[in-house]
Amino acid sequence: MSGPGNLPLEAAGVALQRILRAMRIPEHVHVRASRGHLTIESQDADGARLVVGRALPADGGSFRLMLLREPGQWEEHPAAGSLEDLAFGVLELLHAERAHAPGGDPGRRAGR
Repeated sequence: MSGPGNLPLEAAGVALQRILRAMRIPEHVHVRASRGHLTIESQDADGARLVVGRALPADGGSFRLMLLREPGQWEEHPAAGSLEDLAFGVLELLHAERAHAPGGDPGRRAGR
């Protein structure tokens, strides 16, 4: 499966990770290709990875950003388009996660 600009999905994930690092998004945020989409994870204080969002390939080689509100409940985020557009959406997502879940478990543990 391919992503923006017809990049293979794995390459799109690596590119998004690089963009996030260039934006100074903390090292505890990870992007990985998984089951036809990009999974966005944040690491909690105990080192467990929590799924906080996913980017789904869309028409024209772009992506749509989805937020995980609670286990099994995905909500579409307005960020869509290029990897740079997604990076800004991820930044908003992380700020909202921090604001709404101090000390909580806003995402779900990766692999569950």
